Amino acid sequence: MSSTDPLCQITPETLKQALDPLRSPLRPRPPSPLLGLRLVGTLVDQRRLSTSPFVRQFALEQVLTGLITSQYTTLLARLELPPVPLDACLTQARTCIAICGQKVNPELTGCGWLYWCYVRPELQISRPDFAQLNHITGRSLHRYQTFALERLAFALIEAEWRCRLVPSARQAEILTASA
Repeated sequence: MSSTDPLCQITPETLKQALDPLRSPLRPRPPSPLLGLRLVGTLVDQRRLSTSPFVRQFALEQVLTGLITSQYTTLLARLELPPVPLDACLTQARTCIAICGQKVNPELTGCGWLYWCYVRPELQISRPDFAQLNHITGRSLHRYQTFALERLAFALIEAEWRCRLVPSARQAEILTASA
């Protein structure tokens, strides 16, 4: 595997760079090295989309937000917390964040921040508000976010490995299951 292989480019830093446009879409960003993942190409091919950089960026964002959502909903279920409504309004989101904060679970807090920050950016939950609802400092939230990005990196590496190991006909099922 060469250093130009997109799999080698999966790090918490590159994930944050790939996710940041979801939060701040008006800032110009260089293309993500993750656009070359086979997972992204398979999603584009499966949906019979054009291979433009913009479409690949959309596919990458779909993969990442799907993984974040999957991790968050799994954690909520394991900790016996109520699931998040897909169309949660700001009040429901804040209630959910506060309930999760009562668990004092750094993994849940970090993953929750990724979810509310990148999957539901339209609610515009700020870092200070999220930290306050969880009764933690901004510094602690930064540490938990770093941990959550590491977990997300591992999940993306696993998904990319599975995509590379499975024949093309089965890749659509894998994408649907992990996204």
